Amino acid sequence: HTVRTRKQSWTDEQAFLDRLVSLANSPEPLAAEADVRSRLIVVDYLGGRRGEAAFRSGEPLTRLARKGIIEDLPGVRSRVSQALADKARNGSVLLQQTADALTEQAATAGPDQVDAALAAFRTDLAERCLELKKTFDHGATVIAPVLAGSGADQDWTAADREAYRTVRRSLEVDYETELEDIRIVRRELLDRLSDKAKTHAYLLKDSAYKLREEANLIVKGYRERDEEMPPQVEARVASLRRQVDEDIEPERDAWNELQRILGRLKRHFGGTIPPELAPIVAAKLEVVLDAVREDVRLRRVELEEERVTIAADEAILQLIGNAWIGLHASLMLGDAAETWGLIIGRVRPALGRGPLGPLRQDPVDLPQGPRGLHRTRRQGHPLHGRIGQPEPPPDARALGPALHDPQR
Repeated sequence: HTVRTRKQSWTDEQAFLDRLVSLANSPEPLAAEADVRSRLIVVDYLGGRRGEAAFRSGEPLTRLARKGIIEDLPGVRSRVSQALADKARNGSVLLQQTADALTEQAATAGPDQVDAALAAFRTDLAERCLELKKTFDHGATVIAPVLAGSGADQDWTAADREAYRTVRRSLEVDYETELEDIRIVRRELLDRLSDKAKTHAYLLKDSAYKLREEANLIVKGYRERDEEMPPQVEARVASLRRQVDEDIEPERDAWNELQRILGRLKRHFGGTIPPELAPIVAAKLEVVLDAVREDVRLRRVELEEERVTIAADEAILQLIGNAWIGLHASLMLGDAAETWGLIIGRVRPALGRGPLGPLRQDPVDLPQGPRGLHRTRRQGHPLHGRIGQPEPPPDARALGPALHDPQR
């Protein structure tokens, strides 16, 4: 269970890092949800009566345009229309594949009652998939004329509207899922970018403070001594202040502006218009994006090492199978001696009792345990012959340590 959990966590983190890098490499990483949100707004509007009529006739979506909700309304609308056609076609193919797989599974069911019930369920589910496939096929025939520009010439029947609405609802669910996924990854990216921008701003603030402090101390020293500063000292002070005002402060202002933009984006999710960045702020954004990409690269190196470890654990688990319990018990019952053993069963002795059962010590009286073996060696007793007479009962098995011949 532990190996499976670690492997699943490893797979999930790899997938998340892939999405994070994909978002960081996108043209608008700070507004990656804007495109999906725009498409979702359009496909939602097309579900209403006015939107449906506008879709069929090809008329502009004036209501959305007047509100300024969509920045690039014609482009978004054409993409949504094409996505509806693709959804109808791909949905039909997927439903056919699902129905075929369910039918094949039902045909290979066993003869018992549970398998028969499961086969009946799969058969019924396959029939439902085929019925829904017909609806998607019908939707494809309804949407195709709209993409060709001849949708206004056709009058939709009730079946046509139902097929169109089924495809539209399915696409809307896809967009909602995509938006939710982007929201999670986007939040992680914004947090990382904000932390790195904050670090840069702090370092610049510290540098500016030190330079100002140096300049102020120089001026203060000459004032306290009531001396006039030499020209070279005045030049030094002017150089320090100029470095702060002309080099550090603009850089720090850019980092602070980037932090403010990232903070607004984290507080307010939504919108369809990407934030406007000044050239210097855009350059800072690229710096922290590169840092995030490097962090992901380093983390993937660590994950590769973890993958090797997980593969080794899986190989060990496959080798020992269910024997790991016995292996663990044998290690626990041994000690630091160089010779120890593990036996399964009970032994009947003539002399004494062992820790988990009686032990017959024959031909010599050997003390119990590995430490006793060492004492026996020092006393010069021979280490051969039968240690115990194993007689396991039919209904019980005991686990206990035993001595064994180190020559074997």
